[in-house]
Amino acid sequence: MQPWLDRLTNERLTRCLLLMALGWAIAQIVGYFSSVLTIFLLASILAFLLSYPVQGLTRWLSRSTAVTVV
Repeated sequence: MQPWLDRLTNERLTRCLLLMALGWAIAQIVGYFSSVLTIFLLASILAFLLSYPVQGLTRWLSRSTAVTVV
């Protein structure tokens, strides 16, 4: 018999099967919500990038005016 087959137990096989099922479930959930996740990801990147010009303009303008200008 092969040595790697000796190390296989029901516990290891069950753990491997559960991990694969969990990976499949996560992939299904991400696929289902992909459009929503994409919108939130792009919005957060845009907010992060636009915060720097707003911080720069707050030296001369109020924050609300700087947000409106940017």
